[in-house]
Amino acid sequence: MKSELFESIVRACEPEQVDWTKVGSLVASLGPAINDRYEDGSVLSELYADMDAYKQGRKLLEITRIFLSLGYDVRANDGMNGGECLRNLCCSSYDGYILKTAELLLDAGADPDYSRSDGSDKSDILDDISWKLGYWHTGEYLEADLFEAYYRMIELAQSGEDYHGIQDAPSCIGKRISKIEKLTLVHQEADDRSREFHIIWCEETPLIVSQTVEIYVDPSVDRFDAYREDLSGQYRDLIGSRVVDFLYVSSASAQLVLDGGRPLVIIGDEREGKPFARLVEAEAHPEAFLDEKSIVGLYFSTGVSYSDSCRSYEEDAVLIQTDSGNYMLYSEGEDYAEHRIRVLGIGGVHSNQMDRRLAARDIRFIESFHTGDSLSGLHFLCDGKHLYLTVTEFRGIKLVLRESPTDPAGIGYYSEPFEHMKIRFGRPSETGFRELSAAEDRQELFESEKKRLGAMLEHGTITKELYDEALQGLITRMKD
Repeated sequence: MKSELFESIVRACEPEQVDWTKVGSLVASLGPAINDRYEDGSVLSELYADMDAYKQGRKLLEITRIFLSLGYDVRANDGMNGGECLRNLCCSSYDGYILKTAELLLDAGADPDYSRSDGSDKSDILDDISWKLGYWHTGEYLEADLFEAYYRMIELAQSGEDYHGIQDAPSCIGKRISKIEKLTLVHQEADDRSREFHIIWCEETPLIVSQTVEIYVDPSVDRFDAYREDLSGQYRDLIGSRVVDFLYVSSASAQLVLDGGRPLVIIGDEREGKPFARLVEAEAHPEAFLDEKSIVGLYFSTGVSYSDSCRSYEEDAVLIQTDSGNYMLYSEGEDYAEHRIRVLGIGGVHSNQMDRRLAARDIRFIESFHTGDSLSGLHFLCDGKHLYLTVTEFRGIKLVLRESPTDPAGIGYYSEPFEHMKIRFGRPSETGFRELSAAEDRQELFESEKKRLGAMLEHGTITKELYDEALQGLITRMKD
């Protein structure tokens, strides 16, 4: 049971504007008990889990500073006081202050190698962070990328290297792009998945873009033995632009929104079976972008499968290939009423990460729909059937195929699935295009997930035990 003093500290931290003098007085009341074991950890680690700090990470940083100033010892209880704090940061604010707070704890002497035993199970800090990397597969890409940065910080601390300066990508908002470089690691033993990096210099801050489109600030990369290539000349129109926003479009694509109006889009791709990232100077297009253009195909993310009975589909992004260039569509907005479809012109760029194609030979653009001034839907004629792309209740683009035209308001998130038709997808083939059966689609998903798990095992992101458990789960789902 939580103590009354503990609950008082939690309540004092609830307001948006916290009275930190009051909080400091309450923490001081703990006296020597500030370092005692408490519940499943220490008083501070339990505060991380209990206080309302979601997207308010400054509270984590301030409460940690107060505890350290009043004698909190991260080495106490065989390192548990610091180790449990590092672990519980994984379920705290879900913003960049996790990294700032972790750096403060490590500077105070918290043990990055701390592990905890629960009976026969033993887990360390990297195990806890690894579970959060599952956000890549639930659509919470910014959070997933944040924990990639946290994983990197703890890795550096464990190896005795300088872990300072690791930050999330949004920390570059407000800074100007000063240079863009490509780094290729010299040592042959380097992991193929992390051999090549791009560095987008945001003034003096190195924003790292990995081959697998993990994007965060990592000053340690600048210390690598690597061949360096200055690409600034290729992006001369972007140099000097200020970063005004950062967002993920899908698990394999992201963009830096710049004050000049032309976004820098980062698109994951494959070359000779190995991942790499493309940096594309894109154009933001109005809703008339498809007028008088011949549509070659509609493409969606690889590694997605739908059951044969599915009649409603939701995608992170859609790539439309036309005879005069390609366009990437995605949804943005904080709530359903504000959701809108954004369109980016990406020239002739196409990604192997988006090679699942709509199985239709004749695709024609019919009309667009709006909510206020925002683009909220598109209507296509596909082999005589009517395909609608609309915003959803969540951030995504919904696909619905109908026998006859309909009011797009009638195909909202809660529309009856029996009113819709089965959509078929396929892959490019030597003969041009081949539609996949439901069984083949499921098998491709299985192989894609197995490949991803294998890469995580090789990279050290998951243990062999977790790999075996996840693989068995995949096999079981394939049989269902």
